[in-house]
Amino acid sequence: MYKYRHVISAVILTFILTTAFWLCIGSDIISYIGAANGNFPSKLNHIQNIIEKFYINDYNSANLETNALEGYVKGLGDPYAEYISPEEIDEYMSSTTGNYKGIGVEVYIDEDDLITVSRVNENSPAFEVEIKPGDKIIKADEVFVSVKNYDEALNIIKGVDDTDDNVKITIKRGEEEIEKDIIRRFVQTDYVTEEMIDGIYYISLSSFEGDSADQFNNAITNAEKEKAKGIIIDLRGNPGGILENVVAISDRILKEGKILTIKDKAKNEDVYKAKDKIECTIPICVLVNGASASASEVLAASLKDNGKATLVGTKTYGKGVVQTIFQVDDSSLIKLTTAKYYTPSGVCIDKIGITPDKVVEIDEKYSKSGPSLIPREVDTQLKEALNILK
Repeated sequence: MYKYRHVISAVILTFILTTAFWLCIGSDIISYIGAANGNFPSKLNHIQNIIEKFYINDYNSANLETNALEGYVKGLGDPYAEYISPEEIDEYMSSTTGNYKGIGVEVYIDEDDLITVSRVNENSPAFEVEIKPGDKIIKADEVFVSVKNYDEALNIIKGVDDTDDNVKITIKRGEEEIEKDIIRRFVQTDYVTEEMIDGIYYISLSSFEGDSADQFNNAITNAEKEKAKGIIIDLRGNPGGILENVVAISDRILKEGKILTIKDKAKNEDVYKAKDKIECTIPICVLVNGASASASEVLAASLKDNGKATLVGTKTYGKGVVQTIFQVDDSSLIKLTTAKYYTPSGVCIDKIGITPDKVVEIDEKYSKSGPSLIPREVDTQLKEALNILK
């Protein structure tokens, strides 16, 4: 089984620091100024005074502060809560726009703790030098990649600290080791892959960030123009993203009906409904798996509950909570869980997930993969969706 622990921390590794499994209310940042708790700051100041007076080694005050704040938020025990330091903000926020400087790949940590390419953006530097899904990145410039120096390797590949735009990457493809010289540049993320398969229009959506809604809705329009007899929406491995994007996508497909309801701590409710009256009338199957989370589950549930699509695959991840990003006084950010969401049928799927209409198992090693890593010849879930729509 693939390891998502690295994905859930600082990176989903589009090499742009994207947080996995999240549904964020908009890309706006809320400024909130409130009274500080009197006890905690005084205790922290006391610890700082002790360190200044007695600690024998040199230390970095900024690192102490950042680690203290990160630890405070982690103390919530919420895997989706996060403190984002001022130094991390630009890189963090680039994940919501999909526009970043890099080589144009998404990666994950495989079962052998290797950085493995899961997706390559078309027309990106990585695409041009023929890096492919499944390639293992084993060396960045002169640094061999391992779990211990994982962050260092990522920084070399991304190009931080005013490095030049050239990077040499060594990949392992099967038993062969291949060196690739790459020049970094600004990349616009391709969230959508589309193709016609025997009259069925296949649309893979990797995330709900950036301009993913526009890309997806253009693909739906293409399917209509091509007079497809069915549409497959592939959400396998899709960790979520921005609320407005999943609402816009659901609204493009549904003529009417509820999309989701959000309830916050004060029991306030926001109900999102289809309203633009544009409807996709082509039969739809949605592919999901255990790594389809958050916004993916919102879309799957909205189409399923409104009788608009048949779900195929395995049970989804089960994330039914929503995050909001707040600005702290010094321009750092915190991301906190602030609400739960409910499907059109009134269910909060948090820690439960959604069981597809048609449960179809796949080889265990692909059970939480995105579609680019699943060979077509063994893709039982895609084959079932094609059979249903034919």
